[in-house]
Amino acid sequence: MPNLFFYSKIIVFDILFNQQSSEVDYEEILRQQEFVPIRPLGRGAYGIVYEAYDQEYGIVAVKIIKKEKFDIRELEASEIIHKEAQDCPFIMDH
Repeated sequence: MPNLFFYSKIIVFDILFNQQSSEVDYEEILRQQEFVPIRPLGRGAYGIVYEAYDQEYGIVAVKIIKKEKFDIRELEASEIIHKEAQDCPFIMDH
């Protein structure tokens, strides 16, 4: 099995008044954060996940979340779960 390395990043953005989600240029948001967008991987009610290129880490997954949907407690909870389950073979390291 190859040695896998997974890096992820979350970008939180504001939707402008009267702007629809379909009008948001997600690839421009990625470029502003110095990522090179490759392709969308998935979309949901909270935002979108893109495969992108990062100069430091190579290929990465970037989740772009609408600010109104972002909850810092969810991010903190996922970090705690990751720390407590470091030896679990079913959780990828990032």
